Amino acid sequence: MPQMGRARAASKFKQLFLAGLGDGSDPTGAAARAIVMIARAPSPQEPQSSRKMENPQKDTIVITQEAQLCVLDALTKLFRGIFQGKLAKYRQLPGIRFQVTFMGGGHQYLEAPLGQDRCVSELRYRVATTLPCDPWQVQLVCGTQHLRGDQLIGDIFSGTTVAEITAIVSETGGPVEDMLNSTDPMTRYVPDILQEWKQAEAACVMSASFMNEQTDINDKMRMILMDWLVEVHKKYRLRTRTLFLTFNLIDRYLQRRQVPKRKLQLVGVTCLAIAAKFEEINPPAMKDYSWLTDGAFTPREIVICEATVLTTLGFKVLTPTAAEFLLLFQKANGCNEDHRHLAQYLLELSLLDIELVCYKPSHLAAASMLLSNKLLKSHPAWPTAMQHYTGYGYKDLKPCAKILCRTLETARSSNLQAVRKKFSSSRYNQIGSRVDKLYDLVAVGQT
Repeated sequence: MPQMGRARAASKFKQLFLAGLGDGSDPTGAAARAIVMIARAPSPQEPQSSRKMENPQKDTIVITQEAQLCVLDALTKLFRGIFQGKLAKYRQLPGIRFQVTFMGGGHQYLEAPLGQDRCVSELRYRVATTLPCDPWQVQLVCGTQHLRGDQLIGDIFSGTTVAEITAIVSETGGPVEDMLNSTDPMTRYVPDILQEWKQAEAACVMSASFMNEQTDINDKMRMILMDWLVEVHKKYRLRTRTLFLTFNLIDRYLQRRQVPKRKLQLVGVTCLAIAAKFEEINPPAMKDYSWLTDGAFTPREIVICEATVLTTLGFKVLTPTAAEFLLLFQKANGCNEDHRHLAQYLLELSLLDIELVCYKPSHLAAASMLLSNKLLKSHPAWPTAMQHYTGYGYKDLKPCAKILCRTLETARSSNLQAVRKKFSSSRYNQIGSRVDKLYDLVAVGQT
C-alpha cells in the first residue's frame, strides 16, 4: 500500500471511481480499478521512474486493511451524496446492535452499534475484523436474504435495535462463498435473482390431485405423454429449460380445462411448440410437430390449439422452472460433472411423478441436490451454507427427497424409460445405467 494518508487515498479513490462510472463502467469494475490504481501509485518518497519491477508478471497487488478502510470511507461518502434524504432520516434513528452467528458454530455481539445510515460493506468489514479474517471471506445472511455491500443498514433492519445475522466464513472460500464473493460483476445479482424467482414460482404450484378433475384422462396417460415428449426433446436436442417449461404449460392447462383423450397429444405438442418459441434459437416448424404425431394433427390444428392454450393461461407463459434453480444450486454445491448429471437425472425423473407437482420448483431442485449428495456420500449431506443459500433445511427437503428416491428405485423396472435411456447415453456419462450399481438406494431411502 503506498504511504499516503487515509484522507488523500479516499479522495483519490472517489475521483477514480467517478471517472470510471463516467466512462460507462459498472460500479464493481470501476471500484476494482480504482483500488488497484491506488495500490500501484508511487509513494511521495519514491519517484515513478524508480519503480521498476524485476518481473512484471509476478507483480502482486496486496490490498491492506488500511486500503480497505480508505475505500470504505470513500464509498460511504459517495452513498451519503446519493441518498442524502434517506440518510438524514436514518441518521436520526438509534444505532443497531448486531448479534452474529457463525457458520461453524458460536455467536457474539459486535462491540458497538452500527448507525442505520451506514452500508452493509462496513458491517461486513466489522465482522471480518472481529475474527479476524479478510472481508472477501465473509458473506452475511439475514434469514434467507444475502446482504449486498451497497445496501443501507436502515433499509434492511429499520424498526429494530437488535438484529441477528449469520456470517458464512471460510478460510479458503467454499463453493457458496466463492460464487457470492466472485469478482464477476454478474454474481452480485444472484441473491436478487433467486429472491425474484422464489416470489414468482408461487404461481407454479398446483395440487397433486388436479388430474382427478379430468373425466376422460388420468395420471397414467399424463405420464405416457410426458415420457414421449422427453424422447421428442432428445431427438431435436432442445434446451433443458424448454422441457421443463413444456411440462409446466401442460399441467397448468390441464388444471384449467377438460381435455379429451384424443386431444391430449395435441395439447402436448402445442405446449412444446410454445415453449420452444420462447427458449430456442431455431425452434422446430409446425410441420415437424405434425410429423411427430404421424399426421394425426395438421399444422393448422396445432396453431388453433396454440391460441386456445395461450388464451386459457392468460398469455402468462414464462415462469421460473426447477431447471434454473438447479443450475445455481449445482454451482453453489461445487458439483463435478457426474454430480451435475446425477442431480439433473433425479430432477427430470420428477417430471413424470404426479406426487411431486405440489412442490415449488426451487424445493424440487434443492431436494434433487440433497438426494444426489446422499447418493454420492457427501458429508455433510446438506451443508449449512446450502441451507442459507437455498432457503431450505434438511427437514424441509427430506419428504420430497424420499419420493424422489422411490421414483429412482422404480425407474429401472418402469415401462416409461425415456428419461433413463436419455441419461444412459455417453453425453451424460451413462449415469442413468450406473446409478443402480454404484449407490445403495435402499439405505439412502431409509435415512
